[in-house]
Amino acid sequence: MTLPSTLPPAPPLTLTKTMKLLNEVVKEKGRDFVYKSPSNANICKYAHNNRPGCLVGQVLHRAGVPISALKVMDDWGSIGRCVSEGKIVLDPDVKQVLQDAQTVQDRERTWGEALDAAKHRAAIIRKAKRA
Repeated sequence: MTLPSTLPPAPPLTLTKTMKLLNEVVKEKGRDFVYKSPSNANICKYAHNNRPGCLVGQVLHRAGVPISALKVMDDWGSIGRCVSEGKIVLDPDVKQVLQDAQTVQDRERTWGEALDAAKHRAAIIRKAKRA
């Protein structure tokens, strides 16, 4: 199977919308939910069996990224790598918030802790923009 070198740009995703979607996903799964990769590795999968998988996959899918694109992203690894290699286009602040949440999740911590990390990063970003 030949994969495209890049995906189409992600739908516009602001920091505010990203935080709203992260909160929604965590509320639905519960703050104590711990993600387990289907590959039994500490590497998340953005999609599982035609459904969004990890926390970032859930958020991106709710933002309009199709499952087919999430499946392709699985081959590229972290959201930070996908963005830095130009595979998906995201606002740098959104990328950083999602990357922080993904890092906590991939350390087998709860999605509540991943959300807290994202909130912390978002607060830092917002404070820096006000300065």
